[in-house]
Amino acid sequence: MHQIYQVEGIVLKSVDFGESNKYLFILTKEFGLIKIVAQSLRNLKSKLRYGLQDLSVAQINLVRGRSVWRLTNSICEKNFYFLLAKDRNKLIVVNRVLNLLFQLLTGEEKNTDLYETVKESFSFLEKNDFKEARIKSFENIIVVRVLYCLGYFDKQKVTKNGTLYVSFLNLTEWNENLLEKMEDSRIKKQVIFDINTSLKSSQLC
Repeated sequence: MHQIYQVEGIVLKSVDFGESNKYLFILTKEFGLIKIVAQSLRNLKSKLRYGLQDLSVAQINLVRGRSVWRLTNSICEKNFYFLLAKDRNKLIVVNRVLNLLFQLLTGEEKNTDLYETVKESFSFLEKNDFKEARIKSFENIIVVRVLYCLGYFDKQKVTKNGTLYVSFLNLTEWNENLLEKMEDSRIKKQVIFDINTSLKSSQLC
């Protein structure tokens, strides 16, 4: 008998295959990024189809197959796509973050900090209304945090005005003051330069 694993995950992407099946790419707290086969998920009679759409946060039951995981059950907690759908700029930033994750994550590897960072960041974005400049500040901070969680960013770096990056790397902290600090032109310019340098050094982007 196969062992059933229960994991918490965020559906980052789905791909149709066959008549009614899907591949789900899910960032999980327990295993990192995993690929799941969901048989008949697109079938109109499937009870799970609406709970595993892109950007859903769900409790998922699965078994490990020879080459992929297979879905057995799930319970949806929330769907960030629907929660953010009224703000195009928010969705654009979220999609850029998802694309970055796909470029940087190369296989299954548990990274609880990364999972919590992504989940908490999206929750903060969903619960607050921001102007475009603040959303861009949010993007810079979450990208720095993602790179840090994956080992591509040194928290001891200092910006040209003497601000330590560690002030942006409390992974559970989100507030207006943090976004405002990122809007300082000198800090923003340095952060963008350091992000691009880190991405280049990763050799994955």
